[in-house]
Amino acid sequence: MKNILFLMLTALTTLVACAQNEPQIKGHLDSLSTDTLYMMVSKPDFSGYEDEPVRIAVKNGDFTVDKKYDSLRMIYLGEKPAPGQRLFSTGVIITFLLPGEQAVVSGTLINDVVGGSQFYTELASLKKEAEALSARLEHIQVEFKAKAGRRKHRSWSISIRQMFWLQ
Repeated sequence: MKNILFLMLTALTTLVACAQNEPQIKGHLDSLSTDTLYMMVSKPDFSGYEDEPVRIAVKNGDFTVDKKYDSLRMIYLGEKPAPGQRLFSTGVIITFLLPGEQAVVSGTLINDVVGGSQFYTELASLKKEAEALSARLEHIQVEFKAKAGRRKHRSWSISIRQMFWLQ
């Protein structure tokens, strides 16, 4: 009985240790023009960002972030800017880091896909739904502005006609 308990405890410890050795973010990005990514990480209370961006080496588009964070953080991930360019001017991936969860990033800096653990898969699903709702809202706004513009013009033309009929 003690041996079985010991084996189960050893297996659990090994499993936890392996999970802790997994990088929080890894992935492959296409169309990068540099071999370095920069990652801006929010402070734990979201009151701003850490002073210096995290530099991430990229080889043939592949990268891993081995730095661990112990609380929920928001990140901006972009490539090292060329001289005269601003950070994130060529595209940016915005997501969250959740301790114990692994994000797998793919695509490009402009058209990214963040998957991995169940948290990131569900977050990607919510992002798609939000983008669809945003596109629909933009369409409604355009329709509204067009109708409002026609009404304004129509009411103006009616008032001119009314002026001529009254004279």
